[in-house]
This record gives sequence, C-alpha cells and structure tokens, in this order.
Amino acid sequence: MKRRMRILLIVAAILLLCTSLALAASADSVLVFDSDDLPGSYRGSLQKGISTDGGSTYPFNDDFTVSCSGADAQEYYTLLMVKASVNGSGGLDADYEITEDNILYIDQKLSQADGSISFEVRPSSVESSVLLLGGSFDQSGLSSPIILGAMDLGGVDVSGTVALQGRTSGKLDQVTVTLSPSSGDPLTFSTGTAGSFIFSGIPQETYRLKAEKPGYLSYEKLSLAVSVDATLDAISLKGGDINEDGQVTSTDLSTLLSIYLNTTTAVSDINGDGQVTSTDLSILLANYLVSRTVE
Repeated sequence: MKRRMRILLIVAAILLLCTSLALAASADSVLVFDSDDLPGSYRGSLQKGISTDGGSTYPFNDDFTVSCSGADAQEYYTLLMVKASVNGSGGLDADYEITEDNILYIDQKLSQADGSISFEVRPSSVESSVLLLGGSFDQSGLSSPIILGAMDLGGVDVSGTVALQGRTSGKLDQVTVTLSPSSGDPLTFSTGTAGSFIFSGIPQETYRLKAEKPGYLSYEKLSLAVSVDATLDAISLKGGDINEDGQVTSTDLSTLLSIYLNTTTAVSDINGDGQVTSTDLSILLANYLVSRTVE
C-alpha cells in the first residue's frame, strides 16, 4: 500500500510538476537561495565537512523550510528533491530524471489564499540534487515544473599548519583558526599538538582567515579565495601579546615580569614549558612594539 501511494505521488508530481522562492535553513544545513537569482541560476550547497560521514551524504537532524510566494491561490503544489549532477557553481552537468530511485523527498500541499506555500522538508538523506516545484501557474504564465535551486555536495578542502614561536612540535595545540565567509556563520578549527588544521568540504567562495592563540600576536588574511582543494603556506605566530590587544607593549612586559620565574600555566608562559623564564622574556623582547599580522 505504501509503495502504491508513493508511485501515485510520483505520478502526481510529474503531472503537476511559483517563481518567487526563498529557501532558508538552519546554519548547519543548506545555504539560502536568493529568489532574485531563480530560476535563471541554480545555487546552494551543503557544507560537507559537518556531516557525520565526511559529506557524501548529510543526514539532517533538523528539517528546513522551503517557502514560496506568487503561486496560484488554493491550488495543490508538489515539491520534489531529485538526485542530480550538480557542479561547484550550482549548475547542472546533466539532465535530471524523476524516478522513484532518484527522489530524495516528495510532498504535496495546498497553497494559501494569498498564493503563499511552505514545506517543512525532512529528507532521509541529502545528495547533490535539484529542488522542483510543480502545479498551476495560470497567473504567472510559467510552465510546470520549474527548477527552484540545486544543492552541491562537492565542497573543497582547505588545510595548513600553524607554528608558534618558541614552541616545538607537540606543543602547537589550541590555536583557533577561523574561516569567515562573506555571509553566514564562521567556521572554526582548534589545532592539535602538531599545529595542523583542515576544513573539509566547505563551499567555494572567498573567506577571511584568522589564526590566534592567547600569548601570541594573531595572523589575519582578509581575502582567501577558495575554489579548489588547497594546502596553505605555514602560518607563524609571534609570541608576547600577553593581554591580546594586538601589539606587544610595556603592558605585556609588566605582566610577564610580575610572575617571572614562577611555575604557571598562565599566558605569560609563552613557550609552554610550565614556567616563566628568560626564554619567554626573550621571545617577548624580540617582538617588542610589533603588531599583529594582517594581509
């Protein structure tokens, strides 16, 4: 019975298959589809790195909402999420096929009196796909179905290492590396003892990169264009910024000298050997009046 119902829905989708679409989601799912760019271009992606299996399929923990305005009032519309070959720019590499095996999600709802309609989507899994909406378009004159957008799982990997002045390998942990996109939430990574970091399957766009650790001058790259997998040049942080104001000054020197020769885990222990000694003082003095690096 369930199979028969599903087949009926597929048939209805093909037969039925709103111009003005906005696709919104929680921060850990899909990017927003801009209605001004539809249906002429297909955009959107999943951040592959946040999935539990590396990103080939993203199992949703929360649903997301597809909202449409401008549909005919009090008409039935069918939403389909269909597997498709989508490139990194959000375009289609080949024609999609509406088959039972290719459909990731299907739903049908009645539009409101004002022509608006919303679907709460909870697919079992998500792969590269197109989102289709079909139904009556008598008022707008569009043909059914139309492509509302596409989801691309082909993100890129960005990796690198961070060196800390005065520290050897094995003591390079807890450096916070942040990639901030032009819009949306930043991505963060905390390095392990080897100082390495990797952002897996992130969308292709231009980011702002920042590496920071208490006791060190931060490094910031204002524009990092990401279009392919990349291993960045090693980042080196200079020590001595005890109060984290972006510059090594007399304030940092005074703070270090106040616990000189003490055993401590404080930020003044720049080289992380458990004690504030002449080594830490030498690192600070070598960077006296130096400011954080911005490129």
